[in-house]
Amino acid sequence: MTKEQWVGQTRRTLKPWGYEDLLAFVDGLYCGKLLFIKAGHSLSLRLHERAEKTLAVQAGHLVVEIGRCLRELESFHLFPGDTLRLRPGTVYEISAEVDSQVIEASTAEPSDVVRLSDIYGRRLGGPVGTVS
Repeated sequence: MTKEQWVGQTRRTLKPWGYEDLLAFVDGLYCGKLLFIKAGHSLSLRLHERAEKTLAVQAGHLVVEIGRCLRELESFHLFPGDTLRLRPGTVYEISAEVDSQVIEASTAEPSDVVRLSDIYGRRLGGPVGTVS
């Protein structure tokens, strides 16, 4: 076998809040990403209908707004070493206090995002494609 049969490349997608590097994607099974969120920026307020995710903070300081519905969001801080499990239907928004890096491991559901609000003016609703 040749190296090309074993080795792939990450794929970077620029976002208004920073970027995401797709590290692994196996359709129907799993997805791995590295998220870089710039200081003062936020991912959209959203939920996933089917996807389950775990986020692991590698660097930085994040503020998470999270709950089972919009009327019952709670806020807390995440620091390096903290992990956050997001079950289907969980409403959440993540903001970076400082430049931050997060590893995301999830089920492979790239278009399972329902965007509820967005400070960058992106389309609301869902599915909205492969967004974060």
